[in-house]
Amino acid sequence: YAMPDLVAAAGAELRALRDMTGETTYLATLDGLEVVSLERCDGAHSLRSNSAIGQRKPLHCTSQGKAILSALPPEQRDAIVKDLHLTAATPRSITDRRRLQAELRLTAARGWSIDDEEIALGVRCCGAPIVAADGSVRGAISVAGPAFRLTMERVELLGPEVAEAARRIGAQLSAAHAPQSAGDAAVV
Repeated sequence: YAMPDLVAAAGAELRALRDMTGETTYLATLDGLEVVSLERCDGAHSLRSNSAIGQRKPLHCTSQGKAILSALPPEQRDAIVKDLHLTAATPRSITDRRRLQAELRLTAARGWSIDDEEIALGVRCCGAPIVAADGSVRGAISVAGPAFRLTMERVELLGPEVAEAARRIGAQLSAAHAPQSAGDAAVV
């Protein structure tokens, strides 16, 4: 764990979201042009999302990546989006920069993101950015599960809950633990 304060701050919230939803919850942070998974709390169902800790995924087709991007200052977000390779992981992946930017604006306005079967067919996720008290974007949390259980209607209800959990995590993080340079693993 490269960011022990973030993992520690997120633990209780990840467990609470898992218990509330029955689905798997995740914590990730930005690393270059990808998100890297830092923690996972497995859901109660035998059929569940199973991304591994340490796994890297593209920013443009994950709820965590879109959540992080949506919370960044516009100049930083635009620079990252410009450098992304918008390859399709599934037929539902966003591969157009204008469409991605529109989705990021919507995500920023409502405070939570959606991965609608964009990284894996049959899996839907809802995420939210973790912003520390000093305004730095430290990562994102998400709830993931089979699309037949995480319907779009259910995601719409869960989004505000995920965003509130992310806000509580961010409130626990002090500026003293924030990365010191843009070259560090997380966003400053």
